[in-house]
Amino acid sequence: MAYEIEESATARVRADGHVRFANRYYSVEERYLGEEVLILAGRERLAIYHRGILIETHERLTDPYRSKQTKPQHLKPWERALSDHSVYRKRARPLGPAVEELIVILLTQGQGFIDTRKVWGILCLDKKYAAADIDAACRQAIDMKSYSYRKVASLLKSAQASTAVKAAPVTRPKNKFTRDLSVYTAQLSLLPTQPPGDDE
Repeated sequence: MAYEIEESATARVRADGHVRFANRYYSVEERYLGEEVLILAGRERLAIYHRGILIETHERLTDPYRSKQTKPQHLKPWERALSDHSVYRKRARPLGPAVEELIVILLTQGQGFIDTRKVWGILCLDKKYAAADIDAACRQAIDMKSYSYRKVASLLKSAQASTAVKAAPVTRPKNKFTRDLSVYTAQLSLLPTQPPGDDE
């Protein structure tokens, strides 16, 4: 194994929970915000120390298009909720792409606060409506820039009402004195075709 030269630097943990090293950003735990840390970096990995104690290691970023590396455990709760593997997005994905898009909009809307009533309200609509209908209603809500559970629910109700009106067959009221036309036709066929007294 060849000898590897390490680079070292000191840095202060930024407010977003990352330290800067070689124009790249690496995450650490939130409790180290504002603290000064020592970074030792090899060609492939780097280690971050606080007061002589190892607090984090990362693979060194070499991709020119990536400038930030954040471990999942270092994400804020609302940032975790936005990840592809969050419980909200996993639940929304089978309902359709527009549902997932609307859920992401709702999660980012709260500026760190997740209004779970809106999110779960939309996700639980599948108990009453088909997934395709929910997806269509979410697409309409997004197009209207109306990001709420109430809007999606009202769109679903109005769509359901309009399809019920179209699908409802025209039924005549049933009375005990009404008969089908075929009954009257059969009765008329029993009558003689010639009036009485016309026997010539």
